[in-house]
Amino acid sequence: MKEPINKITLKDGSVRYRLVVDIGRDEHGRRKQLTRTFDTRREAREELSRIRHETNLGTYVKSSKEAVDAYLDGYLQGATRGLRASTNRNYEDALRPVRERLGTRPLQSITKSDVEDLVDWMLTAGRRRGGSLEQGCPVGRHC
Repeated sequence: MKEPINKITLKDGSVRYRLVVDIGRDEHGRRKQLTRTFDTRREAREELSRIRHETNLGTYVKSSKEAVDAYLDGYLQGATRGLRASTNRNYEDALRPVRERLGTRPLQSITKSDVEDLVDWMLTAGRRRGGSLEQGCPVGRHC
């Protein structure tokens, strides 16, 4: 099998390496390909190895700039379909802290540490009661 890395010479004479690799098929059965360009052949080979490994495991996720807010909009559309308005509102209310703290960030930039920080904030300073933010209320106490 031919290696999917091609040597490219740019107009300024510099050399780069272009990787074109299959990452699966779309919903219509057509091939999906990823194209990336690297400064060295070694970087291209390392990325090819990583992508193939993750694709074989079924864990590969194509990079995306979708924000947390946009993702949650799509999630809520499906999750609340056919439910009562009050249930929809409960879902929205439950996700409000996530939107406030992480909503504008790209979904793929969120780390475990970000989620842990959000949970810690929600359990302490982020508790809401009567529509106002309660500061310094101990966990489990209603101040």
